[in-house]
Parts: sequence; C-alpha cells; structure tokens
Amino acid sequence: MCCIGFCDEEFGASRAYICSMNTILSPCDWGMKFTGKLRIAGPCSAESPEQLLASVAPIEVHNYDVIRAGIWKPRTQPGAFEGRGEVALSWLHEVGQRLQKPTVVEVATPEHLAMALRANIDMIWIGARTTVNPFMVQELCEALRGVDVPVFVKNPISPDVSLWEGAIQRFLNVGVRRVAAIHRGFYSYYATLYRNEPLWSLPLELKRRLPSLSVLCDPSHIGGSRALLQPLLQESIDLLFDGWMVEVHATPDVALSDAQQQITPLQYNDLIAGLVSKRSMSSDEKSNLEMRVIRKKIDECDAQLLRTIGERLSWVKKIAALKQQHLVLTLQPDRWNEILLATNAEARRMGIAEDLVYAIMQALHQESIKIHREKIV
Repeated sequence: MCCIGFCDEEFGASRAYICSMNTILSPCDWGMKFTGKLRIAGPCSAESPEQLLASVAPIEVHNYDVIRAGIWKPRTQPGAFEGRGEVALSWLHEVGQRLQKPTVVEVATPEHLAMALRANIDMIWIGARTTVNPFMVQELCEALRGVDVPVFVKNPISPDVSLWEGAIQRFLNVGVRRVAAIHRGFYSYYATLYRNEPLWSLPLELKRRLPSLSVLCDPSHIGGSRALLQPLLQESIDLLFDGWMVEVHATPDVALSDAQQQITPLQYNDLIAGLVSKRSMSSDEKSNLEMRVIRKKIDECDAQLLRTIGERLSWVKKIAALKQQHLVLTLQPDRWNEILLATNAEARRMGIAEDLVYAIMQALHQESIKIHREKIV
C-alpha cells in the first residue's frame, strides 16, 4: 500500500489518499511544478501559431499550469473543421517552450499518439468519443506500454461510471501511473440548460471507487456557453475537484470550433480571480454548533426514511406472495401510474422537486419488481 498526498494550498484543503494494487500518482508527484489545483487552459483548436500564442500568453502565469490545444478535432458532421493535424504539434511545443509550460493534446489513435510523442508534447488526453470504445482505449494503452507520459481520461459520452473506470484501469494495467480523469459532462437526449449534463454524482462515485485519482472539471464542455463557466467551475471547487480544463481563445467569437464556449485570456483571468475559497468548517463556532445540530436532525430523518422504506418493502413482499398464489401479473401499469400521479401531486404541494421524487419512486418500483421475481422463482 502506498500513501499519496495531493497538496491544495490555494484553496485551503489537504487530503491524503490511500491506494492499493496499481499506484496512481497525483499531479504533485508528477515531477512538474504544480501547486494546488492543476489548471489547464488554451484554445479548443490550434488554428495558427499566432492564434495559439495570443490565446495563452496574456494569461497570468500563476493562473494556469498546462497549455491545451486541439490538434485533431473529432466532429460529428463531415466537412466541419477537424483541426490542423500534425503540423500544429510543433506550434504547440514551441509555445510551451516559449512560455515554459507543459503541453497537452487529445489523441484518438496510436498514430496520433506517436506523432504527439515525436513532437515532444508533454501530456495527452483521451476524449469522450474514444473513452466509450474499449477496443480503441486498449490500442492506445498498448502503444503507451513502457512510455512515461501523463494521461487524462475524459468521461464517456454516456453516463456510465464503470466504463470510465475501466478505461482508467486499462492504462494502469500497462504501467501508466500518471493518470487523472476529466469530467466534461454527459450527453442528454433532451435539451437542457447544459451542452452536457454535469451529473455531479458520477465523477464523485468515480472518486469514491478510486480515492487516489485526481479528477478535473471541464466546465467549457459541460456548459457549452461562456455564461455558465463561472457557476460550473465554482461548483467543481466546492465539490473538491482537483483542477480544471478551460477553453481560452484570443478571439473566441470567430473561433473555428466551439466558439460559444470559449473565453478570452483576460476573461479567464477574471474568472479565476472571482473563484471563492471555502472551508470545511466555519470560523464561527456558533455556526459550527448550529450545523452539528442540523446534521443530527438530518441523520434522524435518514434513519426514519430507512425504516419507512423497510416497512414499504415488507408490504411489497406480502402482495408479491398473494400475486404468486393467485396468478396475478407482477406489473400493474394502472397502479404504477396512480402512484406516480399521487406522489407528483404531493411533491408539488410540499415544494419538493418532482424529478427527485420520481427517481426515488422509480428505484422503489424496480426493487418491488425484483422482489416479485424472487417470489415467483
């Protein structure tokens, strides 16, 4: 077992990670000069040497650690701007050398990886469209076997924590120890406020499964709009994310890709200056006491909730036995709709979010069906 510390001086937190099996090195152990949050900034795409330099040079040196730029851009529709390709790797390397910052690019194939390494790019990230494909991830892993380079793994497009965790584990299995995750949100079929739904519980679950893993936030791709960057980035900090990747462009309104979600270097400086540092406890002891009392009440509510769920499931077992005895169908759509209508109405009356109540009732319904199946067997 190995104990790894991730220092976080700027935002006043300190954590010690314990991991076993494959050791994951946190950014503080990467042999590079990172302090506190790991901050990655740069344009969505490297469009020209001049644009690339103008996009990052005005950023305050203490506001970022790594320069990002897309070289190959996976676009949904053919004919869209798909990046400048291999030639842009030299631009990125030269800008990194000039500003004395490490660089990172997305790679989707072993050929991309080979070109990036030949160009002395310092780090790579695996995009959402690649993470979703275990075959492609494994090909990249085999190409990295024996290569010491930091790897960032973005979440898959679909909200599947196990798929995300599996991609990370594949890199660990071939000996890559400098691995981190990037949360860029999840695709939603329905139109929402966000380009990609944040679903914060999923990266937090990944962190629970892999406690030593550093998880960064990509608010640019979650929001899809520069207006949403500040609240999303602040939320990630409040949830103890380990850093961020933000898209910064010299002239974002005329960017060749993702113009609406990029900000200027000066806007990025203002964004970082506006972030609020929060503590795990208040400096006011009276407030701490009040929070302890409230938490005790919450614990009591949780215990009561569990007792109520247990009582409900006991009644489900009784009705399942009756259905089995009298050959009654498990699923009763009219009854289920009746329950949903009643609980939604009560949720509205009590001021509780209907989607929360629906999620709870859906989970209880699935458990009820499971109990019915067990009874039939």
